[in-house]
Amino acid sequence: MRAPALLALAVLAATSPAAPEVKGQKVVLENDRVRVLEFVLQPGVAMGMHDHPRDRVEITLSPGRVRVTQEDGSVQETDEKEGVVFTKANPRRHDVVNIGTAPLRAIHVELK
Repeated sequence: MRAPALLALAVLAATSPAAPEVKGQKVVLENDRVRVLEFVLQPGVAMGMHDHPRDRVEITLSPGRVRVTQEDGSVQETDEKEGVVFTKANPRRHDVVNIGTAPLRAIHVELK
C-alpha cells in the first residue's frame, strides 16, 4: 500500500457519517457528488477510530510520520509524502497518530 494511502486510511481521513468525531477533520464542501474534507493533525494527536466508506482522492499537503493502528491491534508506522493518490473505499477501522514533529495536512475529496 502506498504511504499517502495510509494517511487517508490513516490521516488526514475518516468519513463514515455516523462515526464519532475525528480529530483534525473538517468538512469544507459537501454536495450530491462529493464531500471535501480538510485534515490538520497536530504532533502527538490521535484521530480516533474511523473508516473510509467512499472512494476518494487524497491530496497530502505536508509530509510527516504517522502510526496506524488497525482495529485488530496491528500497528504500522510510515512516512507520509506530499502528493496526490486515488484510494478505493475501505471499511477497516483504524486510528492514526501523528508521531512527527510538525502538523500533517491533507485534503480528501470523497466521491459519492
